[in-house]
Amino acid sequence: MIILILLSAATVYPASRVVDAAALESQAEYVGTPYDKTKGRVVFFRRARHTDGYFSGPCRVNEQTPGALIPVTQIKGNRYTSVLVDPGVHRYVVKSERTDNITLEVESGEEYFVECAMESGWASSNPDLRPSTKEIFQGYLPNLKPR
Repeated sequence: MIILILLSAATVYPASRVVDAAALESQAEYVGTPYDKTKGRVVFFRRARHTDGYFSGPCRVNEQTPGALIPVTQIKGNRYTSVLVDPGVHRYVVKSERTDNITLEVESGEEYFVECAMESGWASSNPDLRPSTKEIFQGYLPNLKPR
């Protein structure tokens, strides 16, 4: 039991590595100012961790609207994607053995960052949506690929 705790604590901090400036410039379009100032940008990302589990599939993000769930994106480990959305309240939902959601009040011209982490479950991994910041996302960006 103690060994498992030590292993999980060791992966909390991102590994440092040399950052390629050209690679960051090519990815800048995903993290910069939204193309359309009348919309907001939501960046979803998922970093792969050893705690994701063997049965860990993609994080399937849906938007909950009155009466329906609309698919937004699927994110595998070490990937990210961004979507432009209209201003207003947006509720994003992920479901596996359990359901998790995050509600964002999106303003035009603003960026929002959401991490999809995978937690261990009974037979599969459970996705967990967590609010994040641009600084945290940019720290992981050298290890992430566009979806």
